[in-house]
Amino acid sequence: HHENSYAFDPFCAYLHGIKNHERNPKTLANRLDDELKRLESRYYNLVGEDLPQIRYPLGPDSRTYNRKIVRPSEEAYELVIRSYSKAGLGRIGAVYAEDALKRYVKHNPDKQPTPKMIVFVMKAWLQARVLKSTRYWLRRLESQYESSDIPTFAIYHPVVIGLGKITHKPRTVAKMSMDVIEKMRSRYFSAEAPEKHHTSLPTLDTYKAAMTCQDRGCYGKDRFEKIETLFRYLQEDYQSSGSSKSKPSIDAAIPVFTAAAKCNVTYEVEIIDRVEKLLYEFHQLYQETGDLNYRPHPIMYERLISMYSRMNRRKNIKGFATRTFRLLESMKQNEVEFENSFTGTAALNRVLSAT
Repeated sequence: HHENSYAFDPFCAYLHGIKNHERNPKTLANRLDDELKRLESRYYNLVGEDLPQIRYPLGPDSRTYNRKIVRPSEEAYELVIRSYSKAGLGRIGAVYAEDALKRYVKHNPDKQPTPKMIVFVMKAWLQARVLKSTRYWLRRLESQYESSDIPTFAIYHPVVIGLGKITHKPRTVAKMSMDVIEKMRSRYFSAEAPEKHHTSLPTLDTYKAAMTCQDRGCYGKDRFEKIETLFRYLQEDYQSSGSSKSKPSIDAAIPVFTAAAKCNVTYEVEIIDRVEKLLYEFHQLYQETGDLNYRPHPIMYERLISMYSRMNRRKNIKGFATRTFRLLESMKQNEVEFENSFTGTAALNRVLSAT
């Protein structure tokens, strides 16, 4: 039973064949796992209680692996677990993925599961939206790598994207997504030659998912500050790496304005100052570069004008009228129109009637 691990693996070749033909991801995962279980049973001579449970018993016309009986390889387990992580079977798929990993450990007591196996089990739990298990497998993964070797982006980016889809336990999700972003950035900025490792940085999509998590899990000024921080991180990353995937385009800035508009700005004038500053940064960038990724979006103007109109209850009415005219001037220069003309007009009237 001593195979050279680099030799051709007929069993994996057979699994790849199934993979190329079976289009239904749920059926595929179960079929691959059944094949692996049959091979385990034959190679390890399993009987009785030790026999793994088959999901699709063979019928008279079923095809199954009938070549050389080889020891089930790491790659075979990785293939099976990966197919469960993509099967969309929810919690049960994650349980099956974990079961395959445990069988690998049982049959290879002298080995650790490979990082790929752990990543796929973690992704299966993430897809099933089970936070506790996702966190457990993420920690296992981190402890298995020397901190310098961890393929940061490949592991952490899917975690943040997955968290962005989880709607329960919003506070926990918000904190976890923020922690993961911090880890990705600290790996990059502490590297000896960061420009080499810019692939470990979060991308625009990673940040947008993290912003979604903050939007669900935080409130008021805290929500605004977290989302603004994420946007400023994105800007810093882009300045440092120049990577097109970290370009702080306008769609990453919109959530900052939306979060600001949800605040009680009557007591937080500085929030208005901060988003106004951000708007004029984009105004400047767009005027200088003509790059449409930087062209201020109507939503930004609408959110600001609605904040101005709420400030009319305060003393500095004149100031806000002046700011409104400046904003309209910026819209004109950037050739931006209100998406909803009613919103714009109503808010404007509120500001102007106060002057």
